[in-house]
Amino acid sequence: MKCELFILIFLVEKTALSFIHSNGLTSNDEYPYIGLQQICQENKLHNPIVTLDAYGVLPTDAENFMAEAVESVGPIAVGFSVTDPSFLYYKVKR
Repeated sequence: MKCELFILIFLVEKTALSFIHSNGLTSNDEYPYIGLQQICQENKLHNPIVTLDAYGVLPTDAENFMAEAVESVGPIAVGFSVTDPSFLYYKVKR
């Protein structure tokens, strides 16, 4: 079950990132969230306020890759899954 959950999460994230990479994100004023399933209103996607140049999946313990990306590209966004039980007792190493 854990593997299936990870794969599902990865596919959802990859789909969302792929969409943002292709279309960008528009403002809530331009395309407000209404909380209902609806067909994508592509005519409201013409003026993105955020774009995504690239995205990828980093290997475990990839702090050095993130540091290189910040140095060469600029700000980065990072997300991670906290569903692994070992994360429950995570502590910063000092």
